[in-house]
Amino acid sequence: MKLRVAITLLVVSFAVPLLHGQQPTFRSQVDTIEIDAVVTDSSGRPVENLTAADFQLLENGTPQTIHSFGLVTVPLVASRPAVADAAVQTNTDSDGRLFVIALGNMPAYLALRTRDVLRHFIVDHVAANDLVSIVSIGSSTARDAQDFTADKRLLLRALDSFDGSIRNPFTTRMQGDTLRDLLESIGQIPHRRKALLYVTSATFDIADVIRGSETGEAADLRPLRDGLAIAMRGNVAIYPIDPVGLRGAGLGADEGAVLTPSMVALERDTDLKIMADITGGFALVNSNRYADAFQRIVQENSTYYMLGFSSTNTARDGKFRRLEIRVTRRDLVVHVRQGYIAPGEKDILLHTLKPIGVQFGPAVAEALERPVEDGPVPMWVTASASSPAADTESIVVVSAELDAAALATEADVQVELGVVAVSADGTLVRAQRERFAAVPVTAGADGRRIRGTTSLRLPPGRYQLRVAGGNVDAGRAGSVLYDLEVPAPPRRTKWRPLPVHK
Repeated sequence: MKLRVAITLLVVSFAVPLLHGQQPTFRSQVDTIEIDAVVTDSSGRPVENLTAADFQLLENGTPQTIHSFGLVTVPLVASRPAVADAAVQTNTDSDGRLFVIALGNMPAYLALRTRDVLRHFIVDHVAANDLVSIVSIGSSTARDAQDFTADKRLLLRALDSFDGSIRNPFTTRMQGDTLRDLLESIGQIPHRRKALLYVTSATFDIADVIRGSETGEAADLRPLRDGLAIAMRGNVAIYPIDPVGLRGAGLGADEGAVLTPSMVALERDTDLKIMADITGGFALVNSNRYADAFQRIVQENSTYYMLGFSSTNTARDGKFRRLEIRVTRRDLVVHVRQGYIAPGEKDILLHTLKPIGVQFGPAVAEALERPVEDGPVPMWVTASASSPAADTESIVVVSAELDAAALATEADVQVELGVVAVSADGTLVRAQRERFAAVPVTAGADGRRIRGTTSLRLPPGRYQLRVAGGNVDAGRAGSVLYDLEVPAPPRRTKWRPLPVHK
């Protein structure tokens, strides 16, 4: 993906190129629509005993047939299981929530407040099985960005670097383009609900953007409308958060205080609420109840129903279509996005991404493209970097063990191991591939494993390694994300003789 504005690490690493020489085509179609619905009782507790017969789904008032249905429950994991080597990363415990924290434009004093508020979210509300990414909208550096990781230490380090500074100039069009790229990237992650915590003191006229107005600010924000369309179809729930909090009350304000916002602030609140409503999230504006909001965000992304349908309206007209979900029990509350934007006739998302010369098989290449770890083939990965000499690159050794039963291979079948290294500024630095015979060489507590090892050279810096492995012929591959710090060479101290005093 060619970025219109640098949005640091997140979006670039979402767009790791296909590495087996084919040009990828992403196609968003109206044929199949998936929608997630949060259902609670009158006390706000999630309800988990409903069936497809309890739901009625309407599009623009017309009943639709639900052809797929399921309840998603994501456990809260307080701590990861103990492993023999703390440096081992695995994709066997990756079924957690997916959070993206987007930091928008704001003055420095609000950036300080934002860091304090989000620190509580990361420390108190992110579970060990969750994946979180941080991106700074319009930032001129990658210091305040972090790709998907479960490591709270890395998240807090990225958060502490955020100071609110943005590129200059950073126009409305540029901000819309940047948000569009971000929403498109998140929306391409399949088969799960994604939560975008969008912290910003700025806003857009979202109502005009959704209507597709070609005048005024909405004309400049046409790319943002495309991004919102992808977010709606890709189950991305946006949770706008105004860092100002309770207006006029200061940092230590009473949460129960009631203040009257100005008309400008009221318009901003309305726009943020519209953005939340159309995507299935909620907006926190003119309030200091951050802890309550964070708890609700986690709950909504932990227990929900997934409903799939094919629209009876097959027109590719690019119009907003309103969705409504009802349940037969009147005592229940349903929280769902308000609708989606249908594709237009020419609305086929194409991205021409340059291959980097390493020829991976299709299954491994697809696994490497995903911004989150994937578990069709359970994997256990370790990586270590040698201490470099002055002016040289480190040798990084990557060892992976793959579950033999998941590969379902015979001893003479080839297994492929692929590694790509993405730097902290989002640059794809190196890629490496190995193929080897699928001979089980070690036994874990959960069965036989196949081991493979490869190496690549990297300059000093912070990287995310994406490691994927699978059967060359069967089309199955898993992937693991591995955060690695490659050390800088030791500083040389020039020897000088001590002075001689006579």
